[in-house]
Amino acid sequence: LHGSTTMEIFGNTASMEIFSLNLMHRIEQSDPSLTGLRIRRGDMYDPGDDTAIGARLGAAIGNNTCLQQLEFQYGLATAIANNSLFFEGIKRNSSILTLELIHCQVVGEEGNSGAFFNSLGENNSNLASSLTGIVLRDCSIGNGGIRSITTMLRRCTNLERLAFIRTDGVDQHLQELVSSIREDANQIETLALDGIAGNVGREALVSLLQDRNSNIHTLRLGMMNNVDKDNTTLLVNALAKNNKLNRLFLVGNIGIDDFDWEALSRTLCNTSSINATYYSNHTLNSLGGALSARSIPSDIYTLLDMNRSCNDKKQTAIQKVLHFHPHFDMKPFFEWDLKVLPHVVDWFGRNRAYTENIEADIDARKVDAIYQFIHAMPELFEPTPAGSKMK
Repeated sequence: LHGSTTMEIFGNTASMEIFSLNLMHRIEQSDPSLTGLRIRRGDMYDPGDDTAIGARLGAAIGNNTCLQQLEFQYGLATAIANNSLFFEGIKRNSSILTLELIHCQVVGEEGNSGAFFNSLGENNSNLASSLTGIVLRDCSIGNGGIRSITTMLRRCTNLERLAFIRTDGVDQHLQELVSSIREDANQIETLALDGIAGNVGREALVSLLQDRNSNIHTLRLGMMNNVDKDNTTLLVNALAKNNKLNRLFLVGNIGIDDFDWEALSRTLCNTSSINATYYSNHTLNSLGGALSARSIPSDIYTLLDMNRSCNDKKQTAIQKVLHFHPHFDMKPFFEWDLKVLPHVVDWFGRNRAYTENIEADIDARKVDAIYQFIHAMPELFEPTPAGSKMK
């Protein structure tokens, strides 16, 4: 390979600004110490329109079995931007788990990152099938770019993490992106989005959180414009029936004054009735970013801790019922007379173990429940005559 050689090693990641012969050999030989490859594009180090270099690099990456991370910075170098041989080669790789694009432009045209995503979305792409993480950082999504991304998502059947960090254009295309996640990539567990500004973007996000088939466990939202309590209320209310999201991170200009803590409290534990408490959100257990532990109200922190302390969400629901409802109204059961009373007593006995970490006198509540039956149906209870012996 011709030209001057510039190569930097960051841990086990090699950074290639011009195609180094030594680095090319390491890729071709599947050097086990080389697990990451960063390909940069720069005015001083662009190798020019050398399709042979691009084809060889694509073939080397395609045959490599040790690379786990591939990163492109500042777009695609000329040698690979319009090089179908590079794309055909790289698609064969099945060891790369994470793909990251930094300072790249994604549009629906040839010669840019959009073409790369289109290529990965083709049926014969091993790389798309092996990816577990995709990150776009400081990028720009232009016309047609979101279609390139969603085309690829249909092929990424093992994708777990999708992130758009400080990436322009996400908000305008969020509805299309969310539709793709819901229909074609609902296995994604971690989603990071920046710059959600308009109502359309927020509505799309709410629809994703309300989707019972959504598998998002961790959501990171950053730099949301025009944030106020009304917007955070929409977000929090969307979590009322969500049983997958564990962690919510709000990054950027969202602070304690912008957040609707009352709405979050109702979502985590609606105390309006026992049923409402039982069917509250028992999954969300961590808030991060601008909502640090120091800013979280104590009652919210207690509810998050209750959600976090047990994997059995039925147990969490019962703990909240026992903790927040000191009096159980038995009137709805009176229509069955005493037939239901043994089941009520048994329920308190079975759930005694759930009160270990909360303040709940379960014996007092059991006695109170029995008393309500006696008070409502005195004719069904015969007092023992004075002086007689009980048999």
